[in-house]
Amino acid sequence: MAIGDGRVYVGELDARLIALDQHTGKVLWSVQAEDPKLGYVIAMAPLYYGGLVITGFGGSDMGTRGRVKAYDARTGELRWTFYTVPGPGQFGHDTWPQNSEVWKHGGAAVWGQTPAVDPELGLIYFSSAGASHVADYVAHLANSGVADSGARPMIAGAILTSGFYDLGHRVSIWKDYYGSDVSKYAERSSLPGLLKTATPLLVTGAELDFELARTQMAELVAARAAAGKPVSPVLLPNHSHMSELYAVGTADESLSGPVLQFIRRVSAKKH
Repeated sequence: MAIGDGRVYVGELDARLIALDQHTGKVLWSVQAEDPKLGYVIAMAPLYYGGLVITGFGGSDMGTRGRVKAYDARTGELRWTFYTVPGPGQFGHDTWPQNSEVWKHGGAAVWGQTPAVDPELGLIYFSSAGASHVADYVAHLANSGVADSGARPMIAGAILTSGFYDLGHRVSIWKDYYGSDVSKYAERSSLPGLLKTATPLLVTGAELDFELARTQMAELVAARAAAGKPVSPVLLPNHSHMSELYAVGTADESLSGPVLQFIRRVSAKKH
């Protein structure tokens, strides 16, 4: 939950956002922020800042479209919406494959971790679901030649955390993203592009990850080594694909430590 302006703000799994009186618990306003029947949930504590209540929505595994919304803390009125996968006319849409409709159900849901705010810069920081989505983007740039052409957008580095990269030869559990046509999986898998890319990669996984994530990490590391582009993987003990991210910002630096080192190393090469 978040607290501000004498109110307590709570997001619920049915995608409602509610404001309560801090002293009495009386409901001051309630908005149905998204449709739970379409897979949307609020699975994070909202952020209160500057008279706004800001929240993301989970649901990537249901084929939802990632988004962050800001509501007026006093009235519950929607102030703005930011989509993590840009649609036509939105900034960044031209960096995705032409004639693609992935923006309609591209995942990259914003769930779990409350956004952070930098008051001095006026910026909000949040994480999205799916190392696969980052991998797909990096692979697309590599396959299209954009990443090495000097054309924008350039990626200084990519952090892949507990992701999947090879769709295999059977109908994927991620068919909501990639479809059920197995014959298309080879071209839709990010693995070939990740072997081409010159973008620095940090590949991490967790000891308690689900089996698919562990095997996919091992496959990517082995394939990069065979291609002469080795990466140094980071395996986090006593963590799952969720807890490794929840630990960021705490005394547990098993993930944040390597990420910070990676950022410093990549940044140093740019100067």
